[in-house]
Amino acid sequence: MLTPPPDGIDNEIYDDTLKTFPELAENDHAKLVKLDEERMKNPEAKERWRVFIKSYKKKVKDYNFGSLMRTDARQEYGDNNTIFGALRAFSFTSIPFPCVPLSRC
Repeated sequence: MLTPPPDGIDNEIYDDTLKTFPELAENDHAKLVKLDEERMKNPEAKERWRVFIKSYKKKVKDYNFGSLMRTDARQEYGDNNTIFGALRAFSFTSIPFPCVPLSRC
């Protein structure tokens, strides 16, 4: 079972996500509402996420575990609307898992 992030870290992850990835806040957060899996998993993006995730190694116990995420926040989970990443290291980890949903709020 994954350990949830410590209390109070959600705001830090949210703020840090949008600071590190300002493109996610553009156009009323359109890139958060509908994730582009190919764009998120290209080599440059994977490296950006890897560095970002690694910064939470000492703060979030299961920072590198994989998670399922909806590619489109407007739709329910399903075969065509789900991606997995060990971006807990966008191929997704538990950090992108909270960062994306937190940023979608």
